[in-house]
Amino acid sequence: MSVDGFVFVDLETTGTRAAEHEILEIGFALYSVDLEPVERFEMLAVTTGTAVLIERVRNDPAYDFITRMHTKNGLFAELEKQLVTLGDNVPEDLSGYESEIVDILARWGVDESTPLCGCSHRMDREFLDRWLPKVEAMFSYRMIDARSFCEAGAILDAGRTAERLQLVDEYGTANHRVAEDIHYAANLLRVFHDRAPIPFGA
Repeated sequence: MSVDGFVFVDLETTGTRAAEHEILEIGFALYSVDLEPVERFEMLAVTTGTAVLIERVRNDPAYDFITRMHTKNGLFAELEKQLVTLGDNVPEDLSGYESEIVDILARWGVDESTPLCGCSHRMDREFLDRWLPKVEAMFSYRMIDARSFCEAGAILDAGRTAERLQLVDEYGTANHRVAEDIHYAANLLRVFHDRAPIPFGA
């Protein structure tokens, strides 16, 4: 059974190039055909290499923006806390996370006809293909990028688009954490299809 609605993805990473950078947090969400939230899950992508990875990022001036962003939003702290919680049970790689994600998406009805929704899809799909290829392969080649409505709207009707974006911001802005960023993407789709945005957690 294919999905009756929309499936969103968001990834937090150490950079924008899948060949060089790594995934830190993974999120997917199922929304109804009316863009109402149905189910969401997020997971910290903790592996045996995470502690060294975070330390390397913190000590490399080239990653200053990433360090400041993920320190401010608490992601680095949560990753380090999860490492302590898991102790000797930290997985070596992302394969276990991949299996769990595949099972959830299959339960939602994801198949080769399901487009992937969200923002910054070129990057997200490259990271999925590099680090979670079984997940990436579940979806259609088609994508619904909420940001494309903003870009087109800025050209077609800049004033109205600015009003819509201001309305979305009143209900939560993207903060580079997967749950909030997925919510933001869904609200973008809502306002560009004449639906009111909804509060995070609604």
